[in-house]
Amino acid sequence: TQMCFYSQIHALRALIFSLKDGKNSFLSRKERSSFTIHRFRHTKQSITPILKESLEMHAKEYFGWKKRVVDADNFIPLILAGVAFGMIAYTVGELLHWEWVHLFHSKVAHVVANEFIMWIFFAYLGLELFIREIIQAGKFAGCATFGGMVIPPLITAGLMYLLLGEINWYIAVGAAATDVAFSLGAAKLITKGKPSILALLVTSLLILAVGDDLGGIGIAAGLYAENISEFWLAVEVFVFAFTFFCGERGVIDFKLQQKDKPETLKHWQWVVEIQSVAFWVFLGFLNTFVLWRAGVHWILGGCFAFIMAPAMVKEQLLYFIKPFVPLVLIVFGAVNGAINILDPKSWGLMTLATFIGGMYGKQGGIFAFGMLGRSWSKKSGSIYGKIPIGQVYGLSLFGSANGTVAIFFVASALANGFCSNEYASQAILGYFLTVPAVYVQTLIAKWLGIIKDDPAFQEEVDTSETLTHDAEQELQPV
Repeated sequence: TQMCFYSQIHALRALIFSLKDGKNSFLSRKERSSFTIHRFRHTKQSITPILKESLEMHAKEYFGWKKRVVDADNFIPLILAGVAFGMIAYTVGELLHWEWVHLFHSKVAHVVANEFIMWIFFAYLGLELFIREIIQAGKFAGCATFGGMVIPPLITAGLMYLLLGEINWYIAVGAAATDVAFSLGAAKLITKGKPSILALLVTSLLILAVGDDLGGIGIAAGLYAENISEFWLAVEVFVFAFTFFCGERGVIDFKLQQKDKPETLKHWQWVVEIQSVAFWVFLGFLNTFVLWRAGVHWILGGCFAFIMAPAMVKEQLLYFIKPFVPLVLIVFGAVNGAINILDPKSWGLMTLATFIGGMYGKQGGIFAFGMLGRSWSKKSGSIYGKIPIGQVYGLSLFGSANGTVAIFFVASALANGFCSNEYASQAILGYFLTVPAVYVQTLIAKWLGIIKDDPAFQEEVDTSETLTHDAEQELQPV
């Protein structure tokens, strides 16, 4: 099925070229390798009907249980089922003294859910992101990410001082976190998993979530790491640079022209990119190993590598991994949703401080700095200067699910003796409650029609590059 799809896409491009100029009906290997339907992912209104049809066909490429899983997750994120099961089972189990429910909080369960499953999920996000998208959204998404990391801890700390008379920065920094799995689940309540809906907003959310977690790993390293290896950090820099030149950006252009004679222009390209799927899978594991040896949290190892991967490699890996992601997120949701919400020790002023600071501090920070990034992008002519205010609000809303990354900070503070068990229980519940609150607020925003698509905020296709063929110059890789 996968090969059939790529053959159809190949034939589609050949047809377009042959219809346009009556020649070049067959594409070179380089042209095939440089093609990706992600070129048209954000441009539902600006591409030809036949290409739209091919995109819809791509969304239906799964069959059997894979199709059922993908369709179900697009309708209602399956991670919610995991959270509901974990919370109900653990609360009832505590009341009825079931011993097995404590397996949710075993070391093995937390390592599997919060490390290995998160590695898979971040690797999936890396496949969804493109360097050109990061560059395009850089100013807007960068400002929003900065605001979402700085403002929430300050508000949380202020609330701690007002309500408790003290500030615990080890807990307050958890408000800077965005739980990417829950955030994307909230976005799916509106997009239903369709890549053409709110496409640029979802791209910004991916960048914000990955940036938040990268910043969170840096904060955790600064607070708790003791055995950072400078040697392995240097190796990671080398591996990252190597990954960059082997991937999406691995094309170097050369142009030569005699002065004042444009007809003498000659154009060469040095293509360095490697199209082997096995090579990129190996590179993802290599990057993970190097981060682990460096003493840095390794869950972003696969993500860093796959962000750089060529478009066709991304397509093949995405096709394989996508049906499995919702299934592993059920496990992730069950383990992290296992909270006894009826335990009176879990409710207190710390719960209130972390909930308000984590959720609404996050929304305020992302929205305020997102609007600043919007203004900055408008001055530079970026498409993100046209992002509707409703979508800026949507980004702040989706990104305000603190969830498990914030809980990681609280657990680290408790393990290192920087907070009491009572404060830790309350903070964990407060940060986790941001997840269902975000989903409820998203449904309300959907009902009110606040977050919606805008025809003016669509990425435009450069048709001169994607739908024409110059006999003297091959197409550049995406």
